Amino acid sequence: MPVHRPGSRRPRSPGSLAGLALALLTALALAALTAVPAAARTAAVPARGSAYLGIGVAAHDGRSGTPPAVAAAVQTEGVDVSGHQGSVDWATLWNSGVRWAYTKATEGTYYTNPSFAQQYNGSYNVGMIRGAYHFA
Repeated sequence: MPVHRPGSRRPRSPGSLAGLALALLTALALAALTAVPAAARTAAVPARGSAYLGIGVAAHDGRSGTPPAVAAAVQTEGVDVSGHQGSVDWATLWNSGVRWAYTKATEGTYYTNPSFAQQYNGSYNVGMIRGAYHFA
């Protein structure tokens, strides 16, 4: 049986040194990930029961009353027509900027749009993008 003498040391293996380094790096990484930013540490916490909808908006968005400039989205005008509109003047709609049309063809099993052919083909004939739908 081997005898243990105080002060005697066994050489360390390279694997144990790598494990120690990995443990140290992991501890440092976790400390960095869980650190609370200074702004969060100093932010006032509302008294229990005094929070309200939007309480954090000013802190997040600021208090200036001017919204950021946003470019207007491009929109293409269109119409949804049905038998209620009857015969449609498609040229007038085209000249006003309308570029697409959806036409109601049917509803349930009991209704067929009597103006469907004029509405569907008329929109196409002036150059509009067209579509048809069934209202269930």
